[in-house]
Amino acid sequence: MWWLFVRDFYRAGGAHQPESSVAAAPAFSKSTATSYSPNSAKQYSTHSAPMAPTAEALAPEIESQALNLNSYLQRLSVDGEHAFGLWDSDAGFSVFSANFERVTQLSSSDCAGHAWIASVHNQHQYALNEALLQAESEKRAGQCLVQARCDDAQEWNWLLVDIKPASARQSAVMVLIRNITEQHALEEVLQKTETALAVSERGRSAFLSSMSHELRTPLNAIMGFSEMMKSGVFGEMENKTYQQYAEHIHDSGKLLLNKVADLLDIASMDAGEMDMEESECNARELLHEVIEMHSHAAFARNQSLKLDCTQAIRLTGDRAKLICALSHFLSNALRHSPEGAEISLSGRAVPHDGMIFSVRDAGEGIPPKQLTTIREALQADSAYMNIEPGGIGLGLSLSRELAARHGGRVVVDSIRHRGTVVSLILPEQRILSGLPQKNRRRI
Repeated sequence: MWWLFVRDFYRAGGAHQPESSVAAAPAFSKSTATSYSPNSAKQYSTHSAPMAPTAEALAPEIESQALNLNSYLQRLSVDGEHAFGLWDSDAGFSVFSANFERVTQLSSSDCAGHAWIASVHNQHQYALNEALLQAESEKRAGQCLVQARCDDAQEWNWLLVDIKPASARQSAVMVLIRNITEQHALEEVLQKTETALAVSERGRSAFLSSMSHELRTPLNAIMGFSEMMKSGVFGEMENKTYQQYAEHIHDSGKLLLNKVADLLDIASMDAGEMDMEESECNARELLHEVIEMHSHAAFARNQSLKLDCTQAIRLTGDRAKLICALSHFLSNALRHSPEGAEISLSGRAVPHDGMIFSVRDAGEGIPPKQLTTIREALQADSAYMNIEPGGIGLGLSLSRELAARHGGRVVVDSIRHRGTVVSLILPEQRILSGLPQKNRRRI
């Protein structure tokens, strides 16, 4: 029985079969074969052909090999992760490997014959029984994931059952069983964690979206009334201090409204609702539009904005999102530069590096320790959540996400007391025209 089982197991692609030491019958050669002369009806040479070994002569060696293979399978079944068994529709389970009870945590005596069905969870009994019957009658391999336990056990074990079809000479079905209870438990924990994380992400996005919309209504009222007071729609305010207060209220409301808009963008990205509207853009026009958006704020602080983009560069991208990212760069540069300072915006196409948009301020620069924190946050997958004090801030984190949507990245360089340069780098594949020709060696 074991010999047939092992043979079919090897043919089915199982464990490596040890080399057989059964002696093969010697081949006939020209020198040892009987010679025939055409001049004589039957004239044979004095050399006779050797006789092939008889079945009786080979029987001891065959029996010895069967015992060796049986021993090999026993060693394999004792320490292996798979338990083996033979099943047929008449006798049920009749043969078990030595490690059956250790692997399955089931009693082989309780599973013998047709009693195994009582050990399997009732939800899995039908599927396993059908797979066994199909393997026997239709020669179809199958696999089932079932729960099983002994009568006195409290917990169910998860067993992965591989079913190999019966062969022409071996009517029994080969069943390989592996206990994956620990693996299944880890997968369940992972699935629950992923589900909880997804629920948390959706909850946070819904909260941000709801709060952002709730804040917009009062902010619009504050900005509208402060604008009316500042402009003197119903008459000039006699006290100049009140005039200044109205301007501060309007400016603070505008800043807060921009932050709310950033929160809405982050909520949209979390929910996967932010679509990319790709179009062909002119690099210089992008930078010029960003400057126009902040020219009033720069004028109020007596700051100058310099545009440095001499190349005629055309690229593909979401125009509005690129402007939004660069606008955050310039807003930070204006806020951290002193009055009368010059802030420069540049755009250049560099072979291998791609399209580089940079904003350089004239501020005090970033301390080395904080610069390291900012760079680490920009490289993290969750940079947009790192908005606590000392982090990269909401505007810069949003710019990083917008750059990532274009396949790009944000880079920050700073020298203490000399200023900071924030760059948005897009891949070279986005440049349509204006990329300088690469230097070629002359032969």
